[in-house]
Amino acid sequence: MEKHKKEDEAKKMLEEKKKMERFNKMKKEMEEDRNEQMTQKQRIKNQQKKDDNNYLDNWKMRMKQLGER
Repeated sequence: MEKHKKEDEAKKMLEEKKKMERFNKMKKEMEEDRNEQMTQKQRIKNQQKKDDNNYLDNWKMRMKQLGER
């Protein structure tokens, strides 16, 4: 009886350990995904800012060229 009880406890502990490992793995994957999304969003924002600056520079240059005529 005692042996059976210990086996059950060991089995429950192993199941709980596996459950925690799955939880931690899922949590880590979610955090990595979130970080990747934030990085991607920042890249897009930086590229948009760069594109806007290039557009303004080109527009200023074109206005200067038109003013010289």
